Order: sequence, then C-alpha cells, then structure tokens
Amino acid sequence: MLIVSLIPAAILLAAAHRAARPEPHPVQWGTFLGWGFVAAVFPCGMFVASPTVLGLWALLGIGLLVWQLTSPRGRSFLPYSAAAVLIAYGLAAPTAWRDYTRFAELRGRYPFESMAVRVPEPRRGDATLTPAAEKALELFEGGPGAPTLQRFRELELRYLHEYTVQAFINSPGFGVTRMRPPPREESLKPPPDRPEPPPQPASPGPAWDGAGFMGSVSADQRADFGRMHTAGLFDFVNPGGWGYARSRREVAGFLPHAFSRVPEASEWKVERVELVGLLRHADPVVYQSERLPAMADVKDAPTRSLDAFEIAGLKAIRRGEDGFAGRRGDEVRFVGAVRSANACVGCHGGERGDLLGAFSYRLRPAAR
Repeated sequence: MLIVSLIPAAILLAAAHRAARPEPHPVQWGTFLGWGFVAAVFPCGMFVASPTVLGLWALLGIGLLVWQLTSPRGRSFLPYSAAAVLIAYGLAAPTAWRDYTRFAELRGRYPFESMAVRVPEPRRGDATLTPAAEKALELFEGGPGAPTLQRFRELELRYLHEYTVQAFINSPGFGVTRMRPPPREESLKPPPDRPEPPPQPASPGPAWDGAGFMGSVSADQRADFGRMHTAGLFDFVNPGGWGYARSRREVAGFLPHAFSRVPEASEWKVERVELVGLLRHADPVVYQSERLPAMADVKDAPTRSLDAFEIAGLKAIRRGEDGFAGRRGDEVRFVGAVRSANACVGCHGGERGDLLGAFSYRLRPAAR
C-alpha cells in the first residue's frame, strides 16, 4: 500500500505547490481542494482507503493556511510540504514496522527445512509410466474428475517467504486496498478439521503365499478398488494443505502425509491399509502400525517382508498397471501405486511418474 499511496500523494503535492504559487496571492484553494478530493477522497469509493493520504491532504491544507498568513511573497512552499510528508508517513511507519516484525516472527515459526534428509529420492527406472498410470497421475494433478483443491495454506506460506519486503510496503498502516492481506497465524496452522489417523479397522490377516489368489475379481470391482485407492491417496497426501516447497531443500510448513479416515469401496469394507515402502530400505518392506499409515510413524514403525500377493502386486504396478487385485474366499486384496506427480517432485526429487511406494489393502464384503 506504500507504493499505491505515493501516486495520490504526488498528486496532492503537485496541487499544493500549484495552489501556493507566489503570484497571484492568496492561495488557490479551489485547485487544492478539487485535486485533493480526486486524490484522497474519491479512491475511498473504490475500496482504496489511505489514512496516510487523507492525513497528508489535511496537513498540506494546514501548511497552505500557515504559509498564506505568515510567509512574505516569494518564499517557497517546499519546507511546508516536506514537513507534511514527513509527519504523515512518519505516523504510519511504526504500524508498518510492527506488521513487518510480526511477519518475521511468523517466518521464524514456519521456517524453511530440507526434505533431502527426511525423504529419500526415488530410484531411477523403478517404474514404467503406461497410459493407465498416466491417467491416474493426470487425475491427481487436477485433470477431469479430480476433486477441487483449496491450496490456501500453501499460498499463505509462499507469500510469507517470498514477499518479505511487501510486508512493510503493504502494511495497513499506509492504507487499505483490495490487495490480499498478509498471512495470519490462524491461516498457517494445520487445518483444525483434519483429525489424527484413525486406528486400523482390523488386526493383520494371514500372509497370502503361492499364486492361488487370482480369484474372481470383476472389472467393475477392480475399477471400484481403483477409485477407492485414488480417493485414499488424495486423503493421505493432502495436497491442499501440505505446505510450500520452493525446492527440495527449502520446504516451509510441511505436514507429514497421513490418512485422516478409512478408505471406502462401494460394496466392500476396508479392514487394513499398510504402506509398502521402497526407498528407506534395500528391499521393499511393509510398515506395520496400529493406526492407518502416517509418515510421521514410519521412522519407528516395525516392518515385515512382502508376501507373495504384495510381491506380485509390486511387479504389476512397476509395469505401469494402476492397481493389482486378487481374491481368496470372501477376502479381497488390492495393491495401489503411489507415484510422484508434478507437485511431489519439489520435495521428493526425481521425476514425474517415479514410484514412491504403494498401499496394500485388505477388504471384505460390507455388511448389508
């Protein structure tokens, strides 16, 4: 707002000096008041209000009156106008500085941190990006059918770190416009309506060994499991609130990925969801926990080896399939890929389409 206020301030100064011409005397009040109304009052009707400009107008008016009453002809009005500018902007400066220091405090609470140590980079050539996998990525990146994402927190964090000087320049102390307000603590905190990861719906089931798990899973059921996985992945990644990534080593306000609810399929009940990790260990592992997967738990979570079904599922998604399903009796299992979308590359490194991991689901028919 400081820069915006300079334009009407310049108009006021020009009008004041025009009105204070040595000849003819006295002051041309019509010129000063008319241009002052245009520069200081008229913008208020367009939601651009500047107390600093209004104050400058009043101070220049007082200066003109004093100059007219006390100054002999020929004396310059410049000292009076300079004093008016110093007083008007001097009164606004403390408020602007207070806003700037509050901005700096928020940056200290939400500093940049490096993801290079926390998040291993994907392994090159670990997956193939087939048309099916490409379609899933496009959905995640906002393609047709994707949910609408509110990235307000990311925008607030970006503004906090990228527009430091603007915190002083755009301070309401210099006026209020329709420009976006500076970030507030309430808008930078984690969303209050996002719960902690819920507990696993059921205990771990037996491992599926051998190859006898290609039971009757119809194409419609497989598609339903794919939609369940995509919705669960959106919930786990939480792209609308994860933070701001300027680079892999400069990430602010990051919220670790986690489920906030149990994924749902139309006619099946999810009994367990486990994260298949590919990056932290030499061989793929499955992280086990009493609640749904949360990246904050990975460091200390116990692990197990993949069973035969998960090995087959991992091979399938590495070939580029969007998911892998199997059935034994009334239990269905599904392995869904977690691939790196454009927005993920900033933190994870690598390239779009890299395989970051997978989710292993256990499902049973929902009670009717």
